[in-house]
Amino acid sequence: MVFNERVYLPSDWVRKPAQSEEKLFRYLDTVNKSLDEKWKAYDLSGIDQNKNYLIQWRNYCDELKQSSQK
Repeated sequence: MVFNERVYLPSDWVRKPAQSEEKLFRYLDTVNKSLDEKWKAYDLSGIDQNKNYLIQWRNYCDELKQSSQK
């Protein structure tokens, strides 16, 4: 998901795509917490930020949230 820059949505969202931004951001927060849990055992600090897909994913989510607030 992070490497391919794809967001996988719950199946009911695919059938009914009109979801609120708030619900989308809550979903992204849940995904981010899951990713944190998955990778917490690994030291990713030595990976260059330009090659760290987890950081890039976080930045993408942050940009998405900021663009919706404008």
